[in-house]
Amino acid sequence: MIRTDTNITRAHNSRSSYSSIGLAAPVILTAARLVQGISVGGEYGGATSFIAEYAPPGRRGFYTGWQTFTIGLALLVGGGVASIITASLSTEDLRAWDWRLPFFAGLPLGFVGLYLRLKLEETPHFASVQQTAAVERAPLLTGLRNEWKPILIGMGLISAPSACIYIYYIYSPTYLSAVLGFKLADAQRANLYSLVFYCCLLPFFAHLSDVLGRRPLMIASSLAIMLVTYPAFHLLDPHDFGKTVAGLCLMSIVFAPHSATALCAMAEIMPTKLRYTGLSVSLNIPVTLLGGTAPFIATYLVSRTGDLQSPAWFVTGAGLCTLLAALAYRETLRSGLR
Repeated sequence: MIRTDTNITRAHNSRSSYSSIGLAAPVILTAARLVQGISVGGEYGGATSFIAEYAPPGRRGFYTGWQTFTIGLALLVGGGVASIITASLSTEDLRAWDWRLPFFAGLPLGFVGLYLRLKLEETPHFASVQQTAAVERAPLLTGLRNEWKPILIGMGLISAPSACIYIYYIYSPTYLSAVLGFKLADAQRANLYSLVFYCCLLPFFAHLSDVLGRRPLMIASSLAIMLVTYPAFHLLDPHDFGKTVAGLCLMSIVFAPHSATALCAMAEIMPTKLRYTGLSVSLNIPVTLLGGTAPFIATYLVSRTGDLQSPAWFVTGAGLCTLLAALAYRETLRSGLR
């Protein structure tokens, strides 16, 4: 009885909080996603530059592919934690305060990242630029003025990943449960299976990019994303769990070749003195505009059109932008870093 009274009180407090905040709640959430995208995009560009400049010339695609693997691994760990919390706690407790626990658990990782960021030395590539006094004092302005074409190509190359990662892996549990009627635990489990499959594919395609080149994989993958995503959404069936997992894995297999290759391709078209800045700009803008807003846009498309598969069109549009960028990209497998 005490437990029931506590749950009722918590549910009432949750409703009161929503009543007091109102429309500000989704606005704050969207703003937080945008800030998160900007923060991750900035550091992600630096990490990619670091790996690309240290990697052996004939293995650069494979090495930078592990940078992409960390995204899949992070999503996998996050999804696993969400599944454990969902299965262990009541809905009332989860909505009242327990949803905050993973955020507190992730706080120590921020200090680890800060320590690494402060202690790592510059790469030999960038050190050579420093020795010749060729470091740009205003790399952002110089990059936008002199390297606008590689930056635009980079933005195009990251458009599909921004949409795919957020729709395929971040929004999909909500989509499966809220739109298609899956139990939340089943939706999260299906998403985890597809993430494991995606992570297993990445090292293979990253290695393949060192054999076949960056451009063929990116063109084939972006074209496949455009052609396969909508039919794959039709496989998501609340009455057939295996069919749903197959649909999610189908999305993963068409996305993985580009996902494993794009970062290396972007690093190779940027000059060393502007690589960090160029990569960060190329990553930040698409991730912020397409990734941070993807769940909101997907929800809007479903409610506006009545088509339960309409989020696939958002991914298809991003895939078209990436296909055009991949066609404009000149192969860098043999030329290496600028």
